[in-house]
Amino acid sequence: MKGRAWLVLAGILATLLLVAAGCGGDDDEAADDGTTTTAATTEEATAEPDKVTLQLKWVTQAQFAGYYAALEQGY
Repeated sequence: MKGRAWLVLAGILATLLLVAAGCGGDDDEAADDGTTTTAATTEEATAEPDKVTLQLKWVTQAQFAGYYAALEQGY
């Protein structure tokens, strides 16, 4: 009985520590000062997408139906 009480207490303590760690403040004040350059964001928005090749299995399978449907629709 005494060992079980210690186990419950340790579980409660671990839960409280996790909650306290999750409620911590954001230390990234320097990174989030609102001085992002608009040139970089505009350049990223107008950049052409990269062309990629997707290798699926040798035979057509139902799990890849979404890929085949997107290809048929021009994506």
